[in-house]
Amino acid sequence: MSTISMHILIGRACQFHGGVKPTHTLTLRENGRTELHLRGITQDAQAVVHWITAPEQVLENAFLMIALHVCDIPQLKEQASHFRKLQPAPEHDLSGPGASKKLRALHKLCRKLFPARCKLVITVCDQSSARQQLPVLKGYPMEVEVCTPEFQRLWNAWSKEDDKMETLGTFYKGVMGDPPPPPASKEEDGDDLRAFVIRRAHGAKRRDAVRRVPRVKRRKK
Repeated sequence: MSTISMHILIGRACQFHGGVKPTHTLTLRENGRTELHLRGITQDAQAVVHWITAPEQVLENAFLMIALHVCDIPQLKEQASHFRKLQPAPEHDLSGPGASKKLRALHKLCRKLFPARCKLVITVCDQSSARQQLPVLKGYPMEVEVCTPEFQRLWNAWSKEDDKMETLGTFYKGVMGDPPPPPASKEEDGDDLRAFVIRRAHGAKRRDAVRRVPRVKRRKK
């Protein structure tokens, strides 16, 4: 069963309060076929667009999908019309080896023509294929905010024990400060108690030894 590992809100920036006024949303689904799903969230939005893509071209294919179906760039649509796999259809399979070369040419044109006033808010999970491809954003002019994990708590799905892993990002550490130390386990509490009892016992023995030392009386001259 596929899982969503990236989510993109597409729209315009708000000039007063930040954020984004979204018109469309795009999701990346993995752990099966690598798929991009574009869906409108307004009343006049178009139907869902569905692409099957190669994992190594996830992010640039997502931007190409947005440029074609949301930004509606005529010059880019004309070039894409010569690509048979992008002809109108409910589903496009762009994962084949022959598609990569043609897609790279469309990606290059997309970088030049993508509107700068379009804003994307990209949320990327830690193990998403798109995580390592984020540097390609430097070649695009759009407004963008990228959200990656700053705090994770992951449970071990294969263990019956309460195994978990927590990681903190640099932003979380700067804002929230260092996390409190984890509570000591019962075994550690027992070790501390035994050490305390042993120290007290040795201290008592030393005090008793001091008390048992006979005092030497000095003879008066």
